[in-house]
Amino acid sequence: MGDWLWHLEKGQEALKEGEARVAETHFMAAHEKNPEDPVVLYAYARALVRREKWGDAEPLLRQAYTQDPTLVDAACEWTRVRAILGADLEQCLDQLEVLERASPQEYLIPLTKMELYLRSGDELQCRSALESARNRGAGEAFLQSAQAKIEQLAGLKFAQKGELQQALERFRLAARLDPTWGAPLVNQGTALLRMGEKKCAEEAFLAGLKLDPHNPVGLYNLATLLFDQGEVGQAAHAVKQLLLSHPDYPGARELAEAILKTV
Repeated sequence: MGDWLWHLEKGQEALKEGEARVAETHFMAAHEKNPEDPVVLYAYARALVRREKWGDAEPLLRQAYTQDPTLVDAACEWTRVRAILGADLEQCLDQLEVLERASPQEYLIPLTKMELYLRSGDELQCRSALESARNRGAGEAFLQSAQAKIEQLAGLKFAQKGELQQALERFRLAARLDPTWGAPLVNQGTALLRMGEKKCAEEAFLAGLKLDPHNPVGLYNLATLLFDQGEVGQAAHAVKQLLLSHPDYPGARELAEAILKTV
């Protein structure tokens, strides 16, 4: 029912209402009816990206940008997905430089650069790219979400060096900057657990998993913590959720077997 434009509009409406799966259905239908339209290609590809179907999304994004080089959003998303799929970082950055010369005031380009620098762990370049996006007029919500990712990176670096209090401060800042993101809360729990603050760690894991129910680090560490505290039933539930969503997570099956032996 409906032509491709109707499905495109319905998909966009579904996204605004938070119905990602409904939106994907409409975008898929729009693509089936009009597989050459660059906006349709981009919309459907974005739906695939939301489900982390990078390999399926990449050719659609490439086609969208090839057919309409003014679609900066599609070009940036294509570059980001290429990096996720393992493309050379320098090649991806060169691609963004070409795009930037054509659209020097587009704030999405430095935000995409920041995403690439996050992957390489270059905090200094991340902050430089964020400042560039701010100078180009990026909205505060975009900037706060981007900064949260940088603070998360900084926290992970502190944690790797054993500087747990500094790591905790960065994770807390990341959580304040993006209260919809569960990972900084999970990482707070990990840091607190290493600091011996088991009750606070449990609260942080639960808070993070409320936002991101399938976070493997949160599920594994929560299950381990609960098991160590003798809360076998709750530990079994957490490790079951982990195995359902990430069956190959390191140590998950061994933990499940240890818990089952005590049930």
